[in-house]
Amino acid sequence: MIYQTCMGEQMKKRVAVLFGGVSVEHEVSVISGVQAFHAIDRERYEPIAVYLSKEGRWYVGEQLGDVANYRDMEKLLQSLSEVMPRPVRGDWKLYSVPQSGWFQKTTPPVEVDVYLPVFHGSYGEDGSVQGLFQIMDVPFTGCDVTGSAVSMDKVVMKEVLKGLGLPVLPACSFTRFELEESPEDVVARIESACSFPCILKPALLGSSIGIEVVREGKELLDAAHRVAMYCPKVLVEVFLPEMYELNCSVLGNESQQRASVIERPLSSGELLSFADKYERSSSGKCGAKSPQSETSMASMDRVIPADIPPDVTQQVQELAIKTFRGLGCAGVSRVDFIADRVTDEIYVNELNAIPGSLAFYLWEESGVSFTQLLTELIELALIRFRERQATVYSYSSNLFALHGSGSSGGAKGAG
Repeated sequence: MIYQTCMGEQMKKRVAVLFGGVSVEHEVSVISGVQAFHAIDRERYEPIAVYLSKEGRWYVGEQLGDVANYRDMEKLLQSLSEVMPRPVRGDWKLYSVPQSGWFQKTTPPVEVDVYLPVFHGSYGEDGSVQGLFQIMDVPFTGCDVTGSAVSMDKVVMKEVLKGLGLPVLPACSFTRFELEESPEDVVARIESACSFPCILKPALLGSSIGIEVVREGKELLDAAHRVAMYCPKVLVEVFLPEMYELNCSVLGNESQQRASVIERPLSSGELLSFADKYERSSSGKCGAKSPQSETSMASMDRVIPADIPPDVTQQVQELAIKTFRGLGCAGVSRVDFIADRVTDEIYVNELNAIPGSLAFYLWEESGVSFTQLLTELIELALIRFRERQATVYSYSSNLFALHGSGSSGGAKGAG
C-alpha cells in the first residue's frame, strides 16, 4: 500500500538522506544510509546524500554514495562541501559553510523537501535531530521527538512498556553516579530485582555494544563498572539461558500500522553480538532479493520467516503493533522479542526507532521492496507534515497591554 499524498504539487521532491553522526554506531549508519540513498525511487524523488561526520559536521557530495570512499576519510572530506541547516521555522535549505582562504568555493544552498534520517544511536535516533526538524517545521520520516527519545532510552522504554501492560522481563537500573557514590546500594538493588544470571545493557546504545551477562554476584560490580563506561545509565534485566530472539518490523503511523514477517536471528554464542549483526556473512535465508542484502544488518544469519507456530507468529505481530502504537512511533521500526524455550513465554525486549538497514529485508520477505518501503516512509512524512500544519500554535491575548511600561514583573510570578 502506498500512502496517497499530493505528489502532483511538484515533479520530484528532493529527499535528504542523512547518515553518520556522533555515535558509536556511526559506521553502521553510513552503510544503512547509503543503502537507502541508492534504493530511493528516482522517478518520484531526487535523493541527496548528507553525511554527518563523527565531529558533527554536515557534508554533501557525489562521493558519499559509495561506501568504499569512507575507507580514506581524510580524502573523502576534502572532496565534499560542508553545509549546515538553519534552525528557522520554514527554512528547509542546507547552506554552505564559509571556508577560509582566497580560493575556497561556496556552493549554493541545497534545496530540500523532505528529510530522511538514517541515524543509529546518539544525536540521531534519540530525538535530537528530530527536534531540529520540528523547529525548522520540515517534513521528516520516522518517529517524532517523543517517540524517538523514549525508544532510545531502554530504562524509560521499559517503564512505558510495563505501564502499557506489555510482557517484559523483570528489571532495574542504575546510573554511573550511583555506582560511584554507593556501589553497595547498586549491587543490593540488582540482587533484589533480578536473579542471576542477569544481563547489563547501556541504556542509550544499540547494536549489542557494551552488554554483559553476569552469572554470579562476585562478577557483578566489575561488570557494572565496565558497562557504565559506555553510558551513564545502565539497564539490568533477568537473563534467560534458554532463550531465542524474534524480530518484527512495523510500518505506519498513529492511524494505521502493519507488521512484517518475523525473523529468528542466529547468533554465534548465547547472545547476538555486534559481529553477529554486522560482520558475519549470511548463510541462512534472508532477504537476498536485493543487492543491499550483502552488508550490514541485512547480512546477519537468520531464519526468515521464523520457524515458529502460526499462533506465535500472530502473537508477536500483535505485540509489535501494540508496542509501536504505545511508544508513539511512526515510519518504520523494528520490535525485538525474547522467547523462553522452557515456558514458551514471549517478552518485548525493545523497539528500534530507526532499525539497521531500515529493516528492508523483513519487508522484502513481506512482498514490499526496499524502494516501495522508502516511498511509503516519505509519503507518511508528508501526511504528518500536512496534519501538523492544521495545529494552532498561537493564542490571541492582550497580556502585553495589561503590563504597564517599565514593569519588570514576571507573568508567572504575578499570581
